Amino acid sequence: MAIKFSHTELFDRPVDLQTIKQCLESNAPLQSPRKIYQPEFVTLYRLGFNLKSQ
Repeated sequence: MAIKFSHTELFDRPVDLQTIKQCLESNAPLQSPRKIYQPEFVTLYRLGFNLKSQ
């Protein structure tokens, strides 16, 4: 299996692993592909770019 990443963005500030696991409500390893639902994505995106919630 091959995974191609495109249209990626680098966060302005790092999001630590513990925060990611809390957001995803999972302690599973992040090295494997995993579906991220929109609310999780938005939360992580806002954290990475230091944006305020609406």
